Amino acid sequence: MVQTAAKTVASKENNEDFVFQNQSNGQYILIVGDFAQTDFSGIDTIAMSMLEKNLEKYKSEISPADLLLVQLITQFNNELLGWQKDFQCCVLFALIEGNRLFYLPVGDCRVAVKRGKNLILLNGTVWTDKSGLPLPPMVFHQQNLKRGSEEPPKAALGVQPVNFSTSHVRNFLLEADDTILIYSDGVDKFVSPEQLLKAAMESSSASEIADRILEEVKLNHGDDDRSIIIASGPHSAKESPSEKESREILFETRAEIQQKLSQLQTALNPLEKLQENLRKPDELKEKTAVELEIIKS
Repeated sequence: MVQTAAKTVASKENNEDFVFQNQSNGQYILIVGDFAQTDFSGIDTIAMSMLEKNLEKYKSEISPADLLLVQLITQFNNELLGWQKDFQCCVLFALIEGNRLFYLPVGDCRVAVKRGKNLILLNGTVWTDKSGLPLPPMVFHQQNLKRGSEEPPKAALGVQPVNFSTSHVRNFLLEADDTILIYSDGVDKFVSPEQLLKAAMESSSASEIADRILEEVKLNHGDDDRSIIIASGPHSAKESPSEKESREILFETRAEIQQKLSQLQTALNPLEKLQENLRKPDELKEKTAVELEIIKS
């Protein structure tokens, strides 16, 4: 069973970050969002309420993971536009189903996967290598990294209508012990991927990983709201309806074969007894011959 931890810390009274998680029908829905600066109080609570309402409405009607994410993010964007208050929001919608991670990022919220002694950055980072060049996706322990320049996000929800489709949804095949990290730019700007990896490697639970990373933001004088969701395995493949049908047919066939073998053995028992009786005269002859040889000698 997947273990999750979702935490957010405000840098001021009005938290513009939010986290949302839900588990239903074998699907783990994980969302991190970061609103642009606003004086509107309680925007984080409103966002979570909107997501809860929409998920309750659609989760029983839409089962494909990519389609469900598209439905949720489109509805969320439409509702932000409906408020007409310029609620710009960077988000990352993710869904874990079996050993597959589906994710749809808009803006600069990040997702990474810790695998063994490496961290795999699935949608980039503000950090660069020591030369200032873009960081490759695979991060190793004890790398020399430096923080790159902070640029405004290239996209956000609440700006304009967007025709999202399943082609926008990316997916990543998980291994059993992978740990997923989803976090806002308030984490990305102040905690390097190498520090994220170190926290994940040295912690024993999803909650401890989240706490250590948020503490790193504080130690590095983070001045922005920060949010993070951790989801650790074991992740196991989800059986598709066709795979389930094939497995059930296989079990039924095996049971039928075992039953027929048992019936065949029952039918063969009298024949084996008859063969045993037919062998007795030959055995008697051999015994008599042996006895005659003993008498002769």
